[in-house]
Amino acid sequence: MVTANYGDIAKRPDGSFVIKQGDLPYHVLDNEENAELYADVLAYAEANPHRVKQEPSPPEPLHKQSSNAKNGSAGEEGDCEMSELLGERMARIEAGFEFVQKGLAGIRATIIITAIAALGIAIAIMIGFATIQESHVQKLIDAHQKTSEARMDEFRRDSDRNYDLALRALERSIAAETKERPAE
Repeated sequence: MVTANYGDIAKRPDGSFVIKQGDLPYHVLDNEENAELYADVLAYAEANPHRVKQEPSPPEPLHKQSSNAKNGSAGEEGDCEMSELLGERMARIEAGFEFVQKGLAGIRATIIITAIAALGIAIAIMIGFATIQESHVQKLIDAHQKTSEARMDEFRRDSDRNYDLALRALERSIAAETKERPAE
């Protein structure tokens, strides 16, 4: 009796099933540990054959094909085919390495060009800042000179005014003394 709805399931060539549990695949083996779950999934698969997808058998590994050829089961023709197959695969691998090496060379060149461009931009920015800083310093010097010249002009005017005032005060003082003194 089926106790759960497993949705679409996959049956492997070894008789095990792959079901979804919480949106994740779960491999159900026919063993003691999974006996109850396996029986339930098997009953579900028999009741819903349209929901069961048969997984194909995996291809025979290359090393087994090679050992069959060496044992003579494939004959000389198999040896030639195997040599051709290995030669083709080696050529593809070498072509892949060449492609990767060319790609890496291109990437290296791009990185170098980018670094040079970034260095050029950094130098241009530094020169720009230096020029801006130099012009700013020059403006400050010019402003200070103008301020200093204005202060010197003001000081000269004040000094001239003070000199004139001191001279008049001295003249008045001399005039006042001569008036006070009787003529000799």
